[in-house]
Amino acid sequence: MSLDAPKSVLIIRPDAMGDLVLFTPTLQALLEIWPKTAISVIIQKSHSSLAKILFPQVNWITIDFDPWKKNPFEAKPAIESVRKLAATLNPDFLIAACTKRSWLDSVIADAIPNAKRFAFKTNTPDPYWNEHLLWATNKQTFPTFETIASDGPGEQDWQKNLGLITCLTGKTVDAKKPVITLPKDVLLSGEDTLKQLNLSTKQYAVCAVAGSANVKIKSWPTSHYAKVIDTLSSTYKIKTLLVAHLSEKETVDEIKQLVQTKDTASWLGSDNDLPLLTALINQSSFYFGNDTGAMHLAAACDKPVLGIFGGGTWPRFIPAANRFIALHIPMPCYGCNWDCPFGDAPCIKSIPVDRVTEAIDTLLNTKHSLNEVRALPPTSLNLDELVKKASEKHQALTRIQQEREATLIKTAIQAGEKDKVIENLHQVNEEINNARKESSVQLDLMRRAADVMMIEIKSQTQHSESKDKLIKSLHADNLMKQDEITHLLDEIEVKDASILSLHEANEAKLETLKIQSAALLEKEAMIADLAKACEERLVVMKHMEAEIARLSGPKA
Repeated sequence: MSLDAPKSVLIIRPDAMGDLVLFTPTLQALLEIWPKTAISVIIQKSHSSLAKILFPQVNWITIDFDPWKKNPFEAKPAIESVRKLAATLNPDFLIAACTKRSWLDSVIADAIPNAKRFAFKTNTPDPYWNEHLLWATNKQTFPTFETIASDGPGEQDWQKNLGLITCLTGKTVDAKKPVITLPKDVLLSGEDTLKQLNLSTKQYAVCAVAGSANVKIKSWPTSHYAKVIDTLSSTYKIKTLLVAHLSEKETVDEIKQLVQTKDTASWLGSDNDLPLLTALINQSSFYFGNDTGAMHLAAACDKPVLGIFGGGTWPRFIPAANRFIALHIPMPCYGCNWDCPFGDAPCIKSIPVDRVTEAIDTLLNTKHSLNEVRALPPTSLNLDELVKKASEKHQALTRIQQEREATLIKTAIQAGEKDKVIENLHQVNEEINNARKESSVQLDLMRRAADVMMIEIKSQTQHSESKDKLIKSLHADNLMKQDEITHLLDEIEVKDASILSLHEANEAKLETLKIQSAALLEKEAMIADLAKACEERLVVMKHMEAEIARLSGPKA
């Protein structure tokens, strides 16, 4: 099948760190074939620091729960945020890329029903967790993934993952092993840490003695690691750097107490330190240790790798390195997915120390490409011990089964007692039904009376509603008149203020007129006095004129 390049793709890949490293060839091929497609990938939050240096151009979406371990009830708040984010992205394609399906695939598919859905290898979700999901969400079904991608050619996971590319694009790509290229600042950070640890570049081996948080039984014994570390120091003059997560400090401390080489260095990091861990591995001479994420980082950094394997998932996770040796002891129970019939994985615990040191010697003395799987003879397995462990586990499982059967019997007895109670309840219910039939006539009369009452109530209600309307109308009219009165009062108050103002102005004018009248009276008196004075002067003047006329007349 060949599909046109979508605008956006959402890939669900929340498994272990090693799985993410092994998925990089598939992601790289997708980026190259669909360069304009926006690609988002859902991963565990604990791997985000590594993911960002693998492909900075990818939109990495993190979750802080493991959908294969976390109950959907407990993860409800996180589920809702993931649903909203997926709906916001609204991708054209949704890809459930893990080998094993989880309930998270169904949740996201339900949030973006219009996306084309692809699943890797299977369309069947985990039946146990799926039931929990249906219960937690009160749903009957979830969308299925219509298209199933088959394995790519090869036995290892990184090869099988390429089947997704063929399914999505119709193209067959070259099987290129995972490769990690570290940024310069990360390499410099690794060099600084090596100085603090008193180690020199390429002069030490990296050993991951833990890294089995998901499957604790797939670890080689700590006492065996201690012997190998001492051999490296005494025979090859090679120091060992023990690397582990902070949560695995106890295992590292145990080995440091067992080794005779007391200058054995150790580095413990958090989830945010995965780039630094990669830098420390990148600058080592080789890797040896358990099948862990650190082992796959070493292979991707082109380091020689010695992997110590059991049969739980053999041979899916053989290191994709140019030089590697994988040690294992073939057993008929291989493929148990770490549900070990013996309880402690003797397939890995029984690998002898000398076969590990032999393999390391081969790696150190081989400069060319080396891809070797060494199937060790089962001579180191103690048959009596295996039978004893299998017998003990069988007996323990038998006891558990017997306890379950006893619980089932008790449940069946309780169910029988409940059935009797239910039968009695059915009889009581039947009696009640008969009583109901006998009282049906009375009920009918009561219903009729109730109907009459309902008619009367309806009439009263209508009458009451009519009065309510009238009251409402009067209330509205009253409010309107009240508004008019208020308006008139406001106008009267304004007019009163105006009249008062005019009155005050008139009084002021009257006072002015009084003052002016008094002034006029004074002026009139003055005029009268002037007139009297003028008359008196006129009399004097006439008298003077007569006197002058007399004096100027002819003298006798």
